[in-house]
Amino acid sequence: MKLHILKTGLLLTWSAALYAQEIKQPWPSGLVAPWRTLGIDPDALRTARKALKASHQTLAQRILETPANLLDARGLTPPIKARLRALEFLGGTLKKQEIVSNHRPPSALIEPVWCSLYQYNVLVLTLAHSTTNQLLASTHHGVEKKQWDLMVKNQSLETYLNQKLSQMADELITTPPALPKSPSAFQLALLLKRESTRRDEGNSWCLNLLLEEALSQKTTVVRSLGADHILALNSLFGFPPTPKRPTRYATLDWNPPPQKPPLPQKPPLPQKRLLPPSWSLTLEFSEGVFAKSIPQPPSPPITLNWSLGALKPETIQGGDRSLWSVALPQPLLDFIAQEHQALTLADQPLVVKTQGAWAYLDRGRGWGLAMGDRLVAESGQVKGHVVRYFGPELSLKSSRGFPIHEGAIVYIRKGQRQVRPGTAFTYDQTTFPAPWPPTKSQTK
Repeated sequence: MKLHILKTGLLLTWSAALYAQEIKQPWPSGLVAPWRTLGIDPDALRTARKALKASHQTLAQRILETPANLLDARGLTPPIKARLRALEFLGGTLKKQEIVSNHRPPSALIEPVWCSLYQYNVLVLTLAHSTTNQLLASTHHGVEKKQWDLMVKNQSLETYLNQKLSQMADELITTPPALPKSPSAFQLALLLKRESTRRDEGNSWCLNLLLEEALSQKTTVVRSLGADHILALNSLFGFPPTPKRPTRYATLDWNPPPQKPPLPQKPPLPQKRLLPPSWSLTLEFSEGVFAKSIPQPPSPPITLNWSLGALKPETIQGGDRSLWSVALPQPLLDFIAQEHQALTLADQPLVVKTQGAWAYLDRGRGWGLAMGDRLVAESGQVKGHVVRYFGPELSLKSSRGFPIHEGAIVYIRKGQRQVRPGTAFTYDQTTFPAPWPPTKSQTK
């Protein structure tokens, strides 16, 4: 029996690999992912399933030219697991190609999300690059659960979702396109220390999505969610997965604020949360090479009080939409500014410490140095190559003024005595290995 299961698993794996080798379909310029629900009550999901399916089709028609199922449009016959996953996606040509014209390949993935916060249902619509998972734009809308339940009862939820998603889609596709690269290699991802879902408080991932929306306007953000869709699509089309790898992580822990206990002489009654919603937020930072914790003054972790602004209606094209004003925590902004400087692409790696034949640089894998990269300094008189990385445990500081949270160690093959703190390295442009047979250069 075990042998039969093993043979079956190997056969399915082999068939999927064979399919990926034979099919090399180009990416469609636009993809609409299925609804993602976070911490939604199963009964609420069951009553809204029909409206969600209809609004998914409406969203695709608003953004894509002639949207169609990926398999039907391309005549693909993948393995059964990939087939079931692909049936949930709609693909087509983007009506506005300029939103991804600066990215390669020029393809966008639009994903609707339904989550909850306190007495509100939150609709989030994200636009990301379909291969790198970089968040390009995002918007949200809040509606009270009482109003939502009334629309379910009156069978008007489908009309409501169609209208709101169309408005939000129009806003996304009119957003100025984000640049594919920033002057810094800084790429941030928000993680959860622990996921919390409660009927009266909502889902903690929902708070991360609101923070990602605000952060995407200031820096490069890699979505914490969505990698499952990226990998499924790569498997379907036979391409290797190429999501962006975050160079820095921020781990968040959301806790409700402490409430006053009821008086002993009175029976305990459920207390109503005061608005605007507030939380106790704990922040921890780590680098993206070894995932080592980055110390923050005065001592990690950082704990602060954070609250959403008032839910205010905002007039956009096609109607009104209720938005929260999301305030970014100041420690998070300070961390981003510091790491942007540490990963500036225009600056070359500098030596901060020497130990025998080894030189410690203030740039590492996050900046772009790979193992074995050959570097030169002092007009080619000093040569070396990257042999190792190090993290914040060495407590080194760059002469540029920032602490080094991840750097590289270079073995100096030539000119060891000429290396000193402050020496700048650049890439060696010599081709390795040398071409054979050698060719003589023609001289006049």
